[in-house]
Amino acid sequence: YGKSTLCKLLSKVTEPSEGQILINGKIIPILDIAFGMELETNGYENIHFLGALFGINHEFIESKIDQISEFANLKEFLETPLKKYSSGMRTRLIFSTLVFFPADLFILDEVLAVSDQSFKNRSIKEIKDKNKNGTAVICISHEENIIRSLCKHAYVFSEKGILSERLDIDEAYKLYNLTVKKG
Repeated sequence: YGKSTLCKLLSKVTEPSEGQILINGKIIPILDIAFGMELETNGYENIHFLGALFGINHEFIESKIDQISEFANLKEFLETPLKKYSSGMRTRLIFSTLVFFPADLFILDEVLAVSDQSFKNRSIKEIKDKNKNGTAVICISHEENIIRSLCKHAYVFSEKGILSERLDIDEAYKLYNLTVKKG
């Protein structure tokens, strides 16, 4: 239906085939939970590597290491190579790292779907706190409870790729259930 493509376009991962997308501000896309991971290096080095990819300076990252590792519940594993991490540990590390980077817009594409419920709950709370403090959030998920936890408004793509107007969350789910889920 084009949801992930839209996220990639907004994140400048993919260029539009025509027209242009203008976004004023710092975007942190959390699209692929394996993005930027280097399995041969440890958690600490991966946090710094992600910081470099997003133009975050070393001092800022150092000031957030404890917060990131505690949020990810991985403090005792930061010196362990990522190849020894489970997929859940990797997910927690990358999400925790990116969510603590400064941003004007977070774009989330199904990133919490593979997480355990405790981490999902902490992540949803952190994203809501960021949003309350002025960071915009675009969240795409098939998990209704995640969307309802994070969003007051939503847009719905029809099967033909047509985007609805901005709807309150209840109206969006009514439309979704009428159009996308039927048949």
